[in-house]
Amino acid sequence: MTLEDIALVRHYIDEQDEAQWGNSLIEDLIERLPNLYAVAAELWRMKAARWARLVTTAEAGASKNLSDLVSHAKTMAAEYQARSDAEEAALPPEEIVTGAFVVPIERR
Repeated sequence: MTLEDIALVRHYIDEQDEAQWGNSLIEDLIERLPNLYAVAAELWRMKAARWARLVTTAEAGASKNLSDLVSHAKTMAAEYQARSDAEEAALPPEEIVTGAFVVPIERR
């Protein structure tokens, strides 16, 4: 894990500073998940959960439909999960990672 990895994840989740998501959380996810796309997917799911408690407001004739934020976060989570799955599927069987362990697979 490098500072570049953290910066790339921040780019994927559109959060350039630590105001919402600290580096320690991102570092932990990088250590636990198989690739940076999986990290981005998890963070987008966390955003959706956080935004789910927001409500639609209307003031002075203008309204904000905050459920759109949840929908967008879920769409982004699905997009990054698909990228993660595709990257994992492209690995040769010997390199499939499960958690923090590399599991060798014998070919017969």
